[in-house]
Amino acid sequence: MMNHQTAWVWSTAKYAFGPHPRTYSSGNDKYTLPPDSSVLYHITRAMKVKDTSRLNPYFTLQKTNTRKMIANDLYLCEWPQRKDRALRLYEKSAKDMEALQDGTYFQQVGTDHPQYKEARQLMIDSYNNILALHMRAKQYALAKKAGAVLLEKDPRNLKALLRLAKVAMMDPKTSLEEADSAIQSLENAVTYKNKDEEEEARKLRTTWKKKKANAAS
Repeated sequence: MMNHQTAWVWSTAKYAFGPHPRTYSSGNDKYTLPPDSSVLYHITRAMKVKDTSRLNPYFTLQKTNTRKMIANDLYLCEWPQRKDRALRLYEKSAKDMEALQDGTYFQQVGTDHPQYKEARQLMIDSYNNILALHMRAKQYALAKKAGAVLLEKDPRNLKALLRLAKVAMMDPKTSLEEADSAIQSLENAVTYKNKDEEEEARKLRTTWKKKKANAAS
């Protein structure tokens, strides 16, 4: 295909979404593609992009955005069958963005550059998604490890602290001291400027108090 050419591509269910439904939104309309649906794709080639990541990270950022979107789709729609593939994609995204931030390009343009901020946010989001994936799979030790890696890079990341507090309460191997510390770290990070954050932290604290009281009785 040449730039701006359009093609129709037919795919059987096996090579499209398989036995998994997909829900889409368009404006105010929402519809669900049933399981085992064959799909007709309408594809337009916009442009051919060369990998110029040594000169400019645009291409690497676009690849990582796409990789993360695929992983999100697998996590939401093909759990748990594609859990391992989603994990690999998140890990690749995090490592690529970490390497990009440490590369020569940003050493030259500085960390205030919008692309640096995009790379950092992609890295943070990917590590957060790794934490969420392990939490959902009840792999609590791995979730805590992923959270520790993330907090080294962003110590006051509220989403990670919320998830780690939940993991502390879900994991039967968590000590009372460890759970108390997780809840306290969360409360220290809440800015109380966001009502949803404040409410979620409050609910976790209440739940933990009840759980601790039951354990003591």
